[in-house]
Amino acid sequence: MNDVPEAPEKAGTGGLRSILRGAALAGLLQVASYGLGYVLNFLLAHWLGAAQFGRYTYTITVYSLLGLVATAGFSASALKFIPQYRASDERSAVRRYASNAQWTLLASGVGIALVLFVLLRTLPEYFGDYADTLLYGLPLVLLMALVQFTSESLRAFGSVVKAYFASQVLRPVLVLGAVWAVLQTTDRVDASEVVLVVVGAMLVVAVTQRQFLVGMLRAQGAGGENTASAERSLWWKISLSLLVISVLSALLRQIDVVILGWFVPTNEVGVYAIAVRLATLCGLSLVLTNILAAPGLLALYSAGRLEDMQVLASRLAHIVFWPALAVALVGGYFAHDILGLFGPEYPAAAPAMVVLMLGQLVNVSVGPVGHLVDLTGNHRAGVYVRSFALALAIAMAVVLIPWIGILGAAFATATAMVVWNAALYIIVVRRVGLRPSIYDALWALVRQRRIRGV
Repeated sequence: MNDVPEAPEKAGTGGLRSILRGAALAGLLQVASYGLGYVLNFLLAHWLGAAQFGRYTYTITVYSLLGLVATAGFSASALKFIPQYRASDERSAVRRYASNAQWTLLASGVGIALVLFVLLRTLPEYFGDYADTLLYGLPLVLLMALVQFTSESLRAFGSVVKAYFASQVLRPVLVLGAVWAVLQTTDRVDASEVVLVVVGAMLVVAVTQRQFLVGMLRAQGAGGENTASAERSLWWKISLSLLVISVLSALLRQIDVVILGWFVPTNEVGVYAIAVRLATLCGLSLVLTNILAAPGLLALYSAGRLEDMQVLASRLAHIVFWPALAVALVGGYFAHDILGLFGPEYPAAAPAMVVLMLGQLVNVSVGPVGHLVDLTGNHRAGVYVRSFALALAIAMAVVLIPWIGILGAAFATATAMVVWNAALYIIVVRRVGLRPSIYDALWALVRQRRIRGV
């Protein structure tokens, strides 16, 4: 990992060190976020029980997806347009873009929430046990959209702490503190109350981050002339294309919980949700390494230094895979006991957790293929692959869940994960000329030893 800053600097990208420092800080915040997230879920699973935890998990999952849609892709395009305008000293364009984006997500967030409100009030029977929690969580559509946009915009300005501290560290602390306070006075808490607590915490985060962003935008000066239609058209074109990628990726991660909620009782959704969260520990090393290594890989690719890029990718393969393998072995062997820590209902998800961990292990073993496909101009092929994998996951889930319950959801998710990672790996090998998997890294070591032996 110490080689990451050096290689791109030889290619003339002297600002890479600061980028990597920001990436390292983002990685630390991600670690803190994951740790707090696991503590939050552990305690909520204890306090709520499987059925109420299932209602809470399903509601938050639905609103995270709807919030992403409500951004209209501007949370993703902020990382393109804000740095681009700042680099060319088009400060008024930064303000125009941010203003247009915020009005867009306000309109889309309110619109989606109103449609859902009408459906919940007129057809509550179609939402079953989730009708109340979904109703209480309606503000989350707009709040999650605003938090996503402000986080990515602040990140685009280079302020990693302001971008992530409130949303990833402060939010779970506020939720834990508020739920604990409720328990001290009532001795019980249900899913609807926790959802209301999350709404309050997200409101604090949204207001805080928006104040940060307003301060950043003021520093850009006056807004300048009105937005031209061609400029607005470009924003929409890029944003919507990025939205498709973001939604596909989010659905691939969460569609199993959404579909599971249609077919099984809420307690099974809660049990499965814990298995999913524990299984993602296998992929944590890949997530953190992507944050740290993506700038270096992209700079090497831009400089045409594929050999150095291959060396870095091979080193990253070892760094990512072996911790994930250790987590999978320990987690798989002790799955029943680990799940039992959350309560007596949760060990039923042990087989599903093992299947999900195997899928995560395959994901880690091929390396950062998703990042490599998207960052090297092959994102259109990535969209096709993710679309096919999502369709496969949905089809398998609809068939398998009524038959074998949560284990069917796990098989559907793991199979889709294997398929899309295998396809993305082939694209990286053929179009980028890179072999980033642990299998390639191990084979390279075998060949080196054979050559030395000769």
